[in-house]
Amino acid sequence: MLADYPYEQLYFFGLLICGGLTVLYALLGEILDFEIDGIFSPFILLIFGTFTAASGYLLETYTDLEGFIVLILALAISFFLSFLTYNFVLIPLKGAQQSLSFEEKSLEGMVATVITTIPIDGFGEILIRNETGSIPKTATSLENEVIMAGTTVMIMEITDRVAKVVPYKPINYNLKKN
Repeated sequence: MLADYPYEQLYFFGLLICGGLTVLYALLGEILDFEIDGIFSPFILLIFGTFTAASGYLLETYTDLEGFIVLILALAISFFLSFLTYNFVLIPLKGAQQSLSFEEKSLEGMVATVITTIPIDGFGEILIRNETGSIPKTATSLENEVIMAGTTVMIMEITDRVAKVVPYKPINYNLKKN
């Protein structure tokens, strides 16, 4: 007993507090913008606390083990479950999130199709097709010329989320020797 509270009750309150904070962090973590990567991220620490409290509560309630042995077992179980959660849930989720997004600089040099005519000194729209789908992008002509809808263009640079494009003229190499 610690401060006249049974261990079961302490583990139960720890489970409620850590579990509640884990749920809040899962829901509000993006808004609060806590981006600490690695094993010591706030989410992993909260999961560790939740698993420790849950394991300790179950071991205290359903076994006749002593308090210190229960704590050591709860910490070991929590470490193992937190390790599994980090390696088999959080890392794959982070990889999936990064693979679906793109960096605008990676679009430079790609070929696109004009879907809204680009006027002289004005803006139009292009459509970039890639493996994950189509990306519409605001565009302007790099050489200040009209580029009609349906024209194939190459993205030369992207500044301030606007693609600067030129008409694309594919080069056909004739490698036949006469």
